[in-house]
Amino acid sequence: MKKAIKIIFTVSVLLNIALIGVVGGHAFKKQKGYESHNKFENLSAETRDILEANRQKMRADKKGNWERKKQDREALQKIISADVFNRDEYNDAVGKMLDQRDDMMRSKAATMAEILDSLPQAEREELSKHIMRGLSGQKRHKKYGSCKGREEGAKGADK
Repeated sequence: MKKAIKIIFTVSVLLNIALIGVVGGHAFKKQKGYESHNKFENLSAETRDILEANRQKMRADKKGNWERKKQDREALQKIISADVFNRDEYNDAVGKMLDQRDDMMRSKAATMAEILDSLPQAEREELSKHIMRGLSGQKRHKKYGSCKGREEGAKGADK
């Protein structure tokens, strides 16, 4: 009986170590695709402080808009799910959502213009790729792995 307990205990410990390795490896692989958290390390401390204050302000604005966006989505869901589809209500609801998104992007661009106005050319150049990514709507973090297979598969499906 003691030998069986030792074997079970040893197998249990080995499985736990393997599980920790798998989870840790997955987290490392996922993190590897993200941009560096120190992406603004080349900027002056004053500029980093300005950017952090701006990030906090924009985060607070997002929280304020979240409830409104949630209500707009629920209203659109009701319009779509109604027994009789009303195209005018649908167009109004979608237009309202698109206008809200456009307003948020314009606000973001205006805030960045204010910040950029006070920065020297070298720091503006450093920030340019991050700003363009944000304004173009690109995702911040690249998923690990390549998308070539999916792109080629999508092209092959069109043929």
